[in-house]
Amino acid sequence: METLKNDKINITGICGIGGVGKTTMVKQVTVKAKKENLFDEIVMVVLGSSSTSLSNIQCQIADQLGLKLEGETLIERAACLRQRLANGKRILLALDEVSEELDLEAIGIPIQGENRGCEVVLTSEKDVICSQMGAQKKIQT
Repeated sequence: METLKNDKINITGICGIGGVGKTTMVKQVTVKAKKENLFDEIVMVVLGSSSTSLSNIQCQIADQLGLKLEGETLIERAACLRQRLANGKRILLALDEVSEELDLEAIGIPIQGENRGCEVVLTSEKDVICSQMGAQKKIQT
């Protein structure tokens, strides 16, 4: 929770072997963050090994935000999603069960610049994935 309150950290990785409680931890954190009004919106996407296409991830995020993605291409859809995520609201985006490095910018998740748009918490069994995705804080479970 302290990490979520730190404005200098916008990507947090929770790493550890399967079955130790990473998903449970993220669910508890999202509930507590909602109770404490830390974020205007909270989105949780469970990836697993079968749903890591960028298009699929875009759709899951958009559905939870009530957003209709405009455009046919990945780039057009990313621009639509980026605009929604950088609208000035504080958004917590939890990406659970990340099994391979994802390009957050290609998905449309603004993580750089003055208006990053959202804070990302990701879980992965692989510590290296958290590092590759730019986690400024890693929590080992």
